[in-house]
Formats: sequence, C-alpha cells, structure tokens
Amino acid sequence: HSQQRVPNENIPLVWAQSLFILGSLIQDGLLEIDDIDPLGRYKVVKRPQDCQLQIQLLAQDEAVQNSLMSYEIHTQTLAEIAPIQIREASELAEAYTHVGRNDLIGLTGRPMRQLRTLATSKMYVLAGERLLFLPQCLNQKGFYLAMDNRLLIQRLRLEFAYIYRHWDRPGNPLVVMTIKHNMLANQREILIEFIKELQQGATQGISLQLGTLLGFTESASHEKINYLHDFEFSKASWQESERPFFNVLPSTTAIPKPIDTYRITQWEIGSDIDLIKQLKTNANLYAQLEVLSLLSLRHGLDYDTGLVAKDGTACCVRGLLEEVYERAGDQHIWFVVRRCAGLLGKYDINLEQAATEILVRQHALTLGRAYSGRATLTRPADSSEILQIIRTYNNNDASEHIIVQELVLYLGMLIKSNPELFADMHTVRVGHILQLLTVRQQRESGCSTLDQAFNEILSLPPYQLSIKVKETLEDYGNTEDQLDLAEMLHIEGPLNEASCRELTSARFSTSMDPKDQTDINDWYGWREQQGSVGRENDAFYASVWGILHHCTGLTIGDKLNSKNRLDSETTLSQSTAGEQSFKLHVNHLLNKIQAPVYRQLTVEALKAMASIFRETPSLHIDDNLVVDIIIGHAVRISWLQSHPEHEESYEESASLAWQAFYRLPPHQVANGILDALNHLLNN
Repeated sequence: HSQQRVPNENIPLVWAQSLFILGSLIQDGLLEIDDIDPLGRYKVVKRPQDCQLQIQLLAQDEAVQNSLMSYEIHTQTLAEIAPIQIREASELAEAYTHVGRNDLIGLTGRPMRQLRTLATSKMYVLAGERLLFLPQCLNQKGFYLAMDNRLLIQRLRLEFAYIYRHWDRPGNPLVVMTIKHNMLANQREILIEFIKELQQGATQGISLQLGTLLGFTESASHEKINYLHDFEFSKASWQESERPFFNVLPSTTAIPKPIDTYRITQWEIGSDIDLIKQLKTNANLYAQLEVLSLLSLRHGLDYDTGLVAKDGTACCVRGLLEEVYERAGDQHIWFVVRRCAGLLGKYDINLEQAATEILVRQHALTLGRAYSGRATLTRPADSSEILQIIRTYNNNDASEHIIVQELVLYLGMLIKSNPELFADMHTVRVGHILQLLTVRQQRESGCSTLDQAFNEILSLPPYQLSIKVKETLEDYGNTEDQLDLAEMLHIEGPLNEASCRELTSARFSTSMDPKDQTDINDWYGWREQQGSVGRENDAFYASVWGILHHCTGLTIGDKLNSKNRLDSETTLSQSTAGEQSFKLHVNHLLNKIQAPVYRQLTVEALKAMASIFRETPSLHIDDNLVVDIIIGHAVRISWLQSHPEHEESYEESASLAWQAFYRLPPHQVANGILDALNHLLNN
C-alpha cells in the first residue's frame, strides 16, 4: 500500500510511524510477541468480557490428593481424568510441526515454535486423542524455577493475567495446575494459601473457577486436528519409572555439605578411576555433582561411567546428572540444582520472551561479562542465539551460564512490573548486574571474598534471588559505589611513605621484553602463541609462591569461582615452592583459562606482581589478590591515560580498551599492573 499511495521518499516516514504505533500497542498490552503468525502478520486482540479462567488441580498421586484433601482442597489424579491425557507443552509444539506437512510435494509442517499459555489453555482432540497440556512454567524438568513455590506462584499470577487480558477464542481458557510431592515437602503453606485464594473465585481482579474436567468440558475452549501423519505422543506417567537411575547412585538422609576446594583440586588432577569410585560410594550430592562435572568436562555428557541400572541400562553422565538434579530439587539444594541445570544445558521457555521485553522498551541487552559488542543484543533473538551468546561471552563455567540466564528472566519480569527501575539504563548489562549482586551479597553476609559471595548467590532460592535483583536495581547507585570499595586492597599495618614512593616511582623498562624477538610488531599474536604453548619455568612458580607470602590468598582465573583461589596459609603450610604438586596446581588453574591470549596476560600479571613484591618486601596485603580484578583496572587505567576524554564513558569503549591492552609490549603491561596495584592500595 505504501508504494501505491505515498511517494518513495516518504516510505521511511511511514515505516517510522508504523513502528511507533506497534510500540504503543505493546506498551498498552494490546500486542504481544505471541500475536505474530508464521507469515509475520500482527493481530490486535481483545479479551471477551465474559471470559472466566477455569483451573483444574491435578494431584501427582493419591498420597498428594489425600494430603490436599486435609485442607479441603479437591483434586483429581491422572486415573480419574482418563481417557483425557496430560502432556508437556513441548509435545504440543512438536505435534504442530506436522500440521501442513505434505511429503508428496516436499512441504514441511509449521516451524517449531515454543508455545505459551494461550496455546496450552485449551482442550485438544489430536489424531483422535483427547489431551490437555501443562503450562511451561510448571515443567520442573525443563527448568528449576518451577521447584520454588514462591516464584512459581508469582509466575502463575503473571500467566493468569496474560491469559485473561488476551483471550479471544470461543469458550473459556482452561489451565491444568499439577501438584507434586516436592511442592508439598517445602513451602507447603505458601502453596496452600495460594490455592485457598483461588477457591474464592478471583485473584488480582481475574474471574476464575476451580473445578473438574468433567464440569469444564462443555464451557472450555476446544481445538481439533484430525491428522498428524506419523507423530505419536509419549506415554505420560508420573511414576518412579521415569527415573531409571534412581537406585544407581548412593543416597543418604544426612544433609549434604559442600566439598572443600582442596579435595576438588585433588579430584581435578586425579584419574577417572578415582572419580568413578566416588560415584559408587559417596552419597553427598555435592560430591556427586563435582565428580559428574569433571567427567563431563573430560569426556562429555554421553560418557559411559560403567555403572549399570537395575534393568541393565548403561549409566551415562547425562542420565546421572538428571538424577542428581531431581534429588537436589526435591531437597531444595539450589547450588546443586543450578550447577546441574547449567551442565545439562537446561533453559527456561520464557528466556526469549524476557529478552524481548527488555529490547522492545528501547534498551540494549548485554549478556556477557567479557567485553565484546557481539555480546550485546539490540534486536529480538531466539533462545538458541541467546544461549550461545551467554556461553561464549561469559567464563566457561556452567553455574555462571545458568545464573546469567536466570537474571535475564527476572529482569524481563521486572521491566514489565517496575519499568522505572530501568529509566536511566540505556544498556542492561547482565554481567555487571551479577557483579553488583555479588558485592551486595558479600556486604550483607560478611564473607571475605567475592567467590564465597557468588557461591551464596547460587545457594539462594530463586524467589529470594529475584527479590535481591529488584533491591539491587532500586539501590543501583549505592551498589556501584560498593563494587568499587569491594575491589580495594587493604594493607596489613600502616602503609609507610617509603613503600608508597617505591610503588609510585618504580617502572618496568623495555629490558623485560623478549630479547630473541626484537622485531615483534604483533604482541597480541605473540601472547596468543605463548598462551597456547603454556610452558612456564621453575622461576615462574617460585614467583607465584613468593606472592602468597604477601597476601591472604591469590585467585587465578575467574574471580567468582572459589576453586580458583589459592589460600596462602593452607598452601604455604602444605607444600613448598619447588614441590611438584604446587606447580601442578598453579598450572591447572592457568589451563582452566580458555582464551590463550588471556592466559598469557595472566602469567605476565603474576610475574609483574611478584617483581613488585620483591622490590617492596615490607608490603603485606590483608586481602585476597584477584588477578582478574587487577588486570581489569590495569586495562582501564592504561586506556584512560591515552584517552582521558573517555573518563565518563569508559564502559562504552571497554572493548576497545581491552584490545589495545592486548597489543601493548610486556613492559607496558607490567606498568599497567603496577598502576592498578597503586590505585587499589591508595584509594
């Protein structure tokens, strides 16, 4: 129409006006991403005035049913609703891929697309079978947020409001809400209170009715598809047979306890035989997690552990991790749950939607802690692309990948309910928000290091973490200041003027640059080559040993990973500078750094720090030295020395600053490390 009715030069104006109208519709709640059909056409929908949300409570088994009955809550079981069957929403999405398929003329079906609650709120007759589908947010196997009753209820409220606002189909929406054993084992009172509220016939102004499928059959919305080619639905069951490795791993009623980093390090440098032995004998969920994590890192998720289930099924790492995931979920051991979810590559169906909620409100979204423009989204992306960015531009650690994904979900929820929290935030930087959360947790709990605070975050219930995200955004400015303070270093005893002068005046010269390669022009390439080889001499390990005498600990690699910290007191008491086990430990920490160029930069930073401490032997720091933090400050200071005009907008040029630092000769890098220590000690 635009080509026929307006001159060509006005077409951009028409596009701009159209985008403005679409944006307004989204803001007013009249348009959602789900309202785009496969051809890209938008539709504006309005809720019929007589819409009533119908909710069927479904108990996992008779034990759950009887437990709920004691609270005067009526439910049904799978057996009682037969022949109607219950399936996960993922199967409905898969079934839809066969709609429109024609093998004779080479037509594929509808593209695979995850379905939200508008699609799962109907009764289906598919290829002759009567089915209902569960909302994605109830799928505990899909993602662990459904295991936290508080957060689950919050998400259900959002979904109920979404359905009520956008329902435009004949008949009423029908939502099946499943109640499982683990939902009554923890936070039972919260769930019971929510159901009691639903029994009153309304929640948040939404008209609803609790009842049975028999009572809802006539009034519910229906959809029928007669032919699905060769597609078959799974045999749904909530019986224990769904957990084939339930009896493979040892179990205990004792409360699981985290494993100390020294033992984990021994396992990391140990053999597969030792790890398999731990799987057979150790009932601690934390131990099982660490062992399976190491086997996955070495061999992949499909590695056969040699263990065998009762039915003769071989036990691969993936299957055993799923069992640990479910056990930890039943006990609400969130640290283990999150780590397992990360290792298994689980993701929440709402991840794509959460990111889109941020982007359509004109905020860019940075998904990585690594400084790269490629880690920033400025347009909507599907879940696979979002997950790929998270895994590429954050440290190679499953727990960090999963927590970044979780934060995106919370930020997507918050920007809908509290948009004022993002008012002055042009780019929502998830990695930075994670650092602010960690610093806030460190301050509140009183733990001494950032990695300990990060572990505490991993142990928080999802709902509690979502509240902390909101509190962090509400107090954004003050938390930023706390981040700077948390990275400062403290001197053991008074820092005398002589030490200050020595640190300020001492500079590294070109004499420390490689002598045998005087024609080096590409220091980035040199670092990449050196980091790939990764061969350090005895003098280097002696230097690291020397650093430990001047601080309480040393973290090499990812600053949020407690396994990367060398505790000075423990290390110095249990080994010597020339001992092979010490060299292996340090080399192991360096080898965990994935990027060769950053590995080499870390080595150079350690050498520079060791040289500084040798020149100022009286300097003792009453803190843990984190190489990541020191290098980060060195990059910033070096860049601002050359580009002082970027003082107020450093974050926008951080990627350029890092690339420039990688290309500096070694003596300038060492001076940058010196400047960073000066800054952290004297501010």
